[in-house]
Amino acid sequence: MKESLFLFSGATLRALPDLALPLKAEYFDDIVAGRKPEEFRLATDYWRKRLVGREYGRIVLMRGYPKRDDHERRLIRPWRGLVMRTITHPHFGPEPVEVFAIAVGDTKKTPHEGGRQGRAGKRVAERDFDNRRSAAMRLSDDSEKEVSNG
Repeated sequence: MKESLFLFSGATLRALPDLALPLKAEYFDDIVAGRKPEEFRLATDYWRKRLVGREYGRIVLMRGYPKRDDHERRLIRPWRGLVMRTITHPHFGPEPVEVFAIAVGDTKKTPHEGGRQGRAGKRVAERDFDNRRSAAMRLSDDSEKEVSNG
């Protein structure tokens, strides 16, 4: 039985979409075992469009790309929001990177205050992402100037 969360906006009632995240087996197994409370996605425009300012009803975590009827390789958790983090992880290389940390751990434990990301949290995530991108673009522009002047 599929449960759906609904968002009421004015006179419109609509079901909130699911966020489907395919995972490598080791990360899926760690989430199931309770060792991994967050799933990371690199802070790129691709993920920003899908995560910042969006509401989801549930997260569907998948071990790879399972067949539709393979329920052993799917884990469904409620959407509890995300935060921006700077991490160093072998999957992303040796340098620290900005990531979206999506809450996927046991629902009894809430790593992100207030559960869902509120409007203020969305603005902060958008501002932080924009500030970091602007700083990166300025650095890139300065590098180009140095090359053309040098």
